[in-house]
Amino acid sequence: MEAFLTATILSGVVYDIVKTSAKLTLDNFKTKVKGWLIDDTTAQKVVDEINQIDNIDELNETGIARRIEQNQDLMSLLKAIKIDQSLTQITQIHSGSGDNVAGDKHVTYKSDK
Repeated sequence: MEAFLTATILSGVVYDIVKTSAKLTLDNFKTKVKGWLIDDTTAQKVVDEINQIDNIDELNETGIARRIEQNQDLMSLLKAIKIDQSLTQITQIHSGSGDNVAGDKHVTYKSDK
C-alpha cells in the first residue's frame, strides 16, 4: 500500500507552523515534511495554495483540514507526495527489565578493549 500525504496530516503540519505566528514558507514547510518524497516545485505549489486560504491563522487543525479538502488543486498535489519507504519507523512498547532494541545493537565489553 502506497501512502500519500493526507489533508489531515498536512493540516497538522500547517497548524504547527501557523500557531507559532510564523508565515508558511517553503523552508519551514520542507522542514516539517521530512520523511515524505516531495520536490521543491510541488512543495512551493502546496505552500502557495495553503497561503491562499483566508484567515488560516484563526483555524484549528480540523478547520484547516476541511479547507484543504475543499481545494481540489491542493488535494491533487497531495496525492503526488508519497511517504519515503526507505525510512524505517519502529514503534515499540517495553515494560520490565532489559533492553528494547530496534535495529543493530553493538556492545563493547571491558574485556574486549
